Amino acid sequence: MFAECNGFVNLEQGAYVGSGADIHVVGDCGIGKNFTCHNRILTIHGPLMMGEDVLFQGGGHDFSNPDVPIGSGSDLPKTPLELCEDVWIGTRVIVLPGCQRIGAHSIIGAGAVVTHDVPDNAVVAGNPARVIRMRK
Repeated sequence: MFAECNGFVNLEQGAYVGSGADIHVVGDCGIGKNFTCHNRILTIHGPLMMGEDVLFQGGGHDFSNPDVPIGSGSDLPKTPLELCEDVWIGTRVIVLPGCQRIGAHSIIGAGAVVTHDVPDNAVVAGNPARVIRMRK
């Protein structure tokens, strides 16, 4: 199902991973109900715990030329996303293309919109997500 899978994966109901060809799992992980991974090259270094309705959105549309309708512009390439070990992602988190790494031992609070990389040991929350404290 995935390009690489070296661990136990609990894939909940309604999770959308496309063909799975761009997903690499190294370690155990729980992928939440209604998870969506769109236009991402995803690497998961488990353990990973994830709530429901999480969206990893990558890519996008090139809108730099205002003379070309947005829907007619070219698609941007898939965006890599690395989830380091021991990450907890809360319910309804959105991770946008500006985030390419979620650091080890980090926690993403429910409803957060993650626009930038998350450092190791960080607890982030909000829209846009920001570090609210460090675990160490």
